[in-house]
Amino acid sequence: QLIKKCNFGSSLLDLHINSSKQTLLHIAAKFGSGKVVKALIEGKASVHVQDMRQDTPLHLACEKLPKSQEAVLAIIHAGASRYIQNNKKQTPGSFVPSKLRAWFRKAAPLTPEEKKQVGGGMNSFANKGLDIALIRQKLSQADRIQHGLLPYKEVLNILIQGGMDKKAAERNVKDYLGSHSKEKKDRIKWKDFISDFVTMKLVQCVMLLGNAKIFGKIDVDNTQTLTLKEFSKHIDGQIGKEEGMRHAKKLFHKIDTNRDGRISKFELKLWYRQRLKAVNEGKT
Repeated sequence: QLIKKCNFGSSLLDLHINSSKQTLLHIAAKFGSGKVVKALIEGKASVHVQDMRQDTPLHLACEKLPKSQEAVLAIIHAGASRYIQNNKKQTPGSFVPSKLRAWFRKAAPLTPEEKKQVGGGMNSFANKGLDIALIRQKLSQADRIQHGLLPYKEVLNILIQGGMDKKAAERNVKDYLGSHSKEKKDRIKWKDFISDFVTMKLVQCVMLLGNAKIFGKIDVDNTQTLTLKEFSKHIDGQIGKEEGMRHAKKLFHKIDTNRDGRISKFELKLWYRQRLKAVNEGKT
């Protein structure tokens, strides 16, 4: 009632109120308070503001599920994106307990924009494989005195030369710098960067297999499972044959929990959930 009576407006409601650069809506979402969240949204508080960790109010509300279901619904209905990532590349859905995943998907229908973001993003990723071994080689050649450091622009240019579009290259380097706050733009530890990038790329490769069409193309023998050969071919197509040889077999055996020499869709989901849990707990 106080918020409604005072008519603060978005300019005041969206001010940072703590050292984590959070707004009143962040705080209300963090406590899972549906009534306060609704009042702030009615008062024109933005659901899109990101704090120091690049969390939106929806990220924080999802962390408090199931207590915060009312708050989550209010934030989604106010237009919050369910696919925006924080500086650890976590979406709000990363924090949703498994038993509430179906509820979260049905909480509000996907907007045309979100459908384009999910579908289009996956398709463009599937069509754009990269030769990471070549990128690694070019980074090494650019590091003429072998001190392990390269400037932002040089790393960016090499990624573009390696087949990545400019926007994706900028986003990847900025994401790396965001999660390595002690590093400076003109002194990027390129070996750490490429290691983080390969890890992220491999996770994306597994995510792609959740797409029925992509899985169907790779599953050439129509068994609804993938052999090491089929899986390796998929990885090679995304990160290059040389880099694929370094990672595909090891990743395959991690996912193949049944040890039957084949990966099922269930095993893919299980591995991905475990990966998300490890990220949430701060493990590599």
